[in-house]
Formats: sequence, structure tokens, C-alpha cells
Amino acid sequence: MIDPRPIFARIRSSASHIASCMLQAVTYTAPPSASDHSTFPVHWVSSRLALGPAPSTKRHFAAIKEQKISCILNLCAEMKDLPGLEEDAGFEVYFLPIEDEEAPELEQLDKALDWLDEQLFLGKHAYIHCRHGIGRTGTVFNAYLLRRGLGHKRAAKMLNKLRAEPTNFKQWRTIRKYGAQNAPLKVKTPTLEFGEDTAESLAPFLADYHHLQETIDDQLQLHHADSVCGKLDNTCCYTCVPLTLIESLALATHLNTSIASTVRTDIIKHAADAVRYEKENAEGLSGTFCLYKTAIRCPLLQNGTCLLYEYRPLRCRLSGITPELEAKTWEDILHTPLEHLSSQVYLNLTGTLPDHTVLMFTIPEVLSGKYVQRLFSFLKAAR
Repeated sequence: MIDPRPIFARIRSSASHIASCMLQAVTYTAPPSASDHSTFPVHWVSSRLALGPAPSTKRHFAAIKEQKISCILNLCAEMKDLPGLEEDAGFEVYFLPIEDEEAPELEQLDKALDWLDEQLFLGKHAYIHCRHGIGRTGTVFNAYLLRRGLGHKRAAKMLNKLRAEPTNFKQWRTIRKYGAQNAPLKVKTPTLEFGEDTAESLAPFLADYHHLQETIDDQLQLHHADSVCGKLDNTCCYTCVPLTLIESLALATHLNTSIASTVRTDIIKHAADAVRYEKENAEGLSGTFCLYKTAIRCPLLQNGTCLLYEYRPLRCRLSGITPELEAKTWEDILHTPLEHLSSQVYLNLTGTLPDHTVLMFTIPEVLSGKYVQRLFSFLKAAR
């Protein structure tokens, strides 16, 4: 029997640190600031989210790109050709058409903010605009502040510093209705940030997970059971590899930090195709699923080698060993730590404890970024 107690001690230490942070007083201190770009200045309300008017020239598009913005939430119902032009310019666009002086339907607003949350969680820079960057932009941003848990008072204080704000009764009424569905956070500190702040807060859990990977490698060497899937063999690269939440975040992190952008783009495209294939062939099924023994190769497999071999998931590490040793390793070392780490990450992201549901994702879901959609549906339900 392998002694897992050192791993559990590290996990308990990380959990205590997160719990103490969450008991601190709720504050929000990130002031908005206008960019100094001469051609098309935008108003940054967080390190990755900006507001402003609609771009109307190619120079405006270029200026937005120079400010590292890659995603646009377009609210201009009266400029129906603009979303297509923005996409042609290379932006990822979500079109939420709202007529001037009007407010969005709550269901459509929620879907748009789901998309915005996903982009920011993935570390992208986003821009919200209507035609002038005032009423509709302010309404949607106010709703986003409520969604992030700031509450009406903190949201109003932040909006006082901005040009963008709801400008009529209909828009304010929509904000009141949306606020009734999104209560202020009481335990976890409300913030607009995902990006680097999220990565920093998850670092202790990812460190424990990597320690777990090292432990598995040591145990395989101890039993003279070298797992070479992804290097000398690729059997597991054509089968289903379900991942827990902590495994998914670790794999996504290494995809973004350990692989060149040009190669990463190809991986993401291949992964998206694999997700689409799985979805089409699992029509009528519900819950977590992935397809076993298909002709689809893992998006990380190129020229017979795993591009993230050093960081490959735990099931890949155990591929090729005897079924008895795999079962024993999973039961003695992996199952409980993975469950605990994933639960603690969930607590870190939501401020709530998970229910009995175990979040599982497939490798293509994680590599394509599609896993974020399902993750946010759980995070939203937890509020």
C-alpha cells in the first residue's frame, strides 16, 4: 500500500489558505482607466475588459487590436453589418442587438454575459460597445457587475466614474430585475478579474496536482512499469481520456504556456472538430460522455509523439501498465486527491462547495476551450 499522507497534508494546507482568504472583508478597488491610444482610446474597467463606442473605420479596428482586444460584445441593433465586419477584421464577436434607448431581454442578456465570462476566463481581452458607448453599454456592463457579485451599491459607485451607464427607466428597470437574480457575494470577494488573478489563486492547487504526477512517475519506476504512451506507443491517443476539473485546468494551462501559438492554433482547431464529432455521434445521450476506440486521434498527437508528453494526464501516464497495477494506483494514490483538489478549485472559483456531481471533461473539450461552457453552467448554478 502506497502512503498518500504527504499529498493529503499539502492539500489540507492549500485548503486552509483559501478558506482564510475567503473570510476577509469584501472589497473592490480596481478603478477604471482610459487608455492613452490616440486613434481609438477605450475605457478599461478591469485588466481585460474595456468599454466604448462602436468602431467605424479600419484604423479603429487596428487600434483596438493594438490594445490586445480580441473579443467584442456588439450591442448595435441599428448597425447590422458591423458584427460581420468585426469578424472579418479578426475579432471573435458576440452580437446582442439592442435598439437605441432600449434594454435587452434578461434571457438574452444572460447568454451574452455567459459568453463574456468564458472569454475573460480564458484570458482574452474583451470590448463591449454600442454606437456611442453610453446607455446600452452601461446597461450591459452594470448587469455584468451584478453578475460578478458586486451588488447595486458597489456597481453604482463604479459606474459614477464612467461615461457608460443606463440612461432611462426601461434600462434601469432591467438592471433591477437582473440584480434580483444575482445577489451580492457575501463570502468570496467580488471581482471582475479572471486572467492572471485566477491563475495566481489556482497556483497552489496546480502545484499539488503536479506533485501528484511526479508521485505517479516515481511509483511506475519503482514497479519497473514505464508508461510510454505518447512517445513510443500511441494506443491511448485514440481512446477516451476523461479528466477531472483540476486535470482540465492543468492541461489548459500547459497548452497556453508550453506550446507555440501557431501550433496551438492547429491543436485548438483539431480539438474543436473532435468535440463536434463526439457531439454528433452521441446525439440523444445526456450527461458526461466521450467516445472510446474511435478513429479520432488526440489533438496533441503529432508525428507519433505527444506535444505535452511531460504534462500528459494521469490516465495517459498509466496507459500500458497491467490492469491490476493501474487499478491499485488509481485507488491508493489518485482517486481521493483528485476529488479533493477539484472540489477545492470549485470552491475557489465559486465561493461554494460542490454537490455530489463530479465534473468531468474530455481532452478535446479542454484543448478547444469548450469545457469552459460547461464549467460556467455549473458555476452559474452554484450562485
